[in-house]
Amino acid sequence: MSQRVWIKWMAAAVCAIGSTGMVFATEATVVGDTYVSQNHQSANFGYESNLRVGNGNTSLIQFDLSSLPAGTTASQIGKATLKLYVNRVNGSGAVSVLPVTRSWSESAVTYGSSLTFGSSSIPPFTPTTPQQFVVIDITSLVQGWITTPSSNYGVALTSSTGDVVFDSKENDETSHVAHLDITVVSQGPAGPAGANGATGATGATGATGPQGPQGIQGVQGPIGPTGATGAKGDTGATGATGPTGPTGLTGPAGPIGPTGATGATGPIGATGATGPAGPIGPTGATGATGPIGATGATGAAGAAATADINNRRDTELSEL
Repeated sequence: MSQRVWIKWMAAAVCAIGSTGMVFATEATVVGDTYVSQNHQSANFGYESNLRVGNGNTSLIQFDLSSLPAGTTASQIGKATLKLYVNRVNGSGAVSVLPVTRSWSESAVTYGSSLTFGSSSIPPFTPTTPQQFVVIDITSLVQGWITTPSSNYGVALTSSTGDVVFDSKENDETSHVAHLDITVVSQGPAGPAGANGATGATGATGATGPQGPQGIQGVQGPIGPTGATGAKGDTGATGATGPTGPTGLTGPAGPIGPTGATGATGPIGATGATGPAGPIGPTGATGATGPIGATGATGAAGAAATADINNRRDTELSEL
């Protein structure tokens, strides 16, 4: 049981306290939803992710009531509410909820399928705010389907002034499929428990809870001993040396180029003019003639000279 159904069941149970009756809440499953367009009368939109109402469009929704307890009567339907998710409001206007009075198929119905609608005492509703749910009480329609099960062809949503877009069951972005919540009131003693009803549609995902505290890091186990080093494998044999490739042919020598012509001998330059002779310096003055020395006296004869020499020697010795 979804949280939404459980809350609704509890609310109904509180209202029934003190009475002898029992309250049972269930949710009918959508078995078909689409829209038809006056502007595209031969087109089928069963695959669309939206239900368009107004501006020439009419939406269709049909529910499976097999989740109700067997033998449920119209008088036991305490309340039935249709819950729709408003995707966009292109133009605000009243939306009417009418019973469809002819069978249709989601994958085949078009505007040209000659659909017919009955009258309804359900007051129109006017969506004004996108991205939220609207809830419509359609208890009287569900009671009529219980009384005459063959009349359950679902509801049509029409508008002559509005332009509203609801989510279909094919919408995988918001997953806000239409819901039909039904509260069944049973009079008298409770009968045996019936079979479990069909599982309701999964409700919207709740907000993510806060992150829990980080767990304590476990103690690291001891490091195991290092395994012995494996024996070194044998060195593979050296492969045979490949054959030496043949020496390539020597290319032919290129031709020797011709010797260039000898250039002409340049002309001999002219002999420069002889410079003028420098002037002859002046003749130096003639030095004076030195005096003529006196003629020495004629020496005496030899003996006399010897005696004179002995006399002078004796004189020098005496002075000493």
